Amino acid sequence: MATQINKSMRAAGLIVYRWNGHAPIEFLLLQTSYGRHHWTPPKGFVDGNEDALATAIRETKEEAGLNEAHYQIEDRFHKTLHYFDPSKKQDKQVDYWLARLRCVEQPVVLSAEHQDFKWLQLDEACKLGGYADMSRLLREAHEFLSDRNSRDL
Repeated sequence: MATQINKSMRAAGLIVYRWNGHAPIEFLLLQTSYGRHHWTPPKGFVDGNEDALATAIRETKEEAGLNEAHYQIEDRFHKTLHYFDPSKKQDKQVDYWLARLRCVEQPVVLSAEHQDFKWLQLDEACKLGGYADMSRLLREAHEFLSDRNSRDL
């Protein structure tokens, strides 16, 4: 029998990346100012009847100061992670979309929930992300972008 995910344990976020067409792709990770100070893309809990994409957009604005004018969401990349959250002692579902920063120099403005941010190439982002499922997610995003960019050349 499948585990029912409590609606309060649903979250969503954006994997924000920047790429100018020449330098390597870099992913944005934020370091939490609470708990174990882990690194993650901007994400947060779904509020009420809010849909997951709306949550991802809202949380990216709240946590990183980036609004929809600052990025373009990649329509064909949406992934869902399922894992057990030991701090909440519940299963958690997190939906992610990929979003390209329009201007590589766009400043990131952190909320009080985070104490630092970094733009990282794939291997560094995977190491700092710390979890196997996050590494897989970032690698899938990078592969998607690499495949798409090679087709567009």
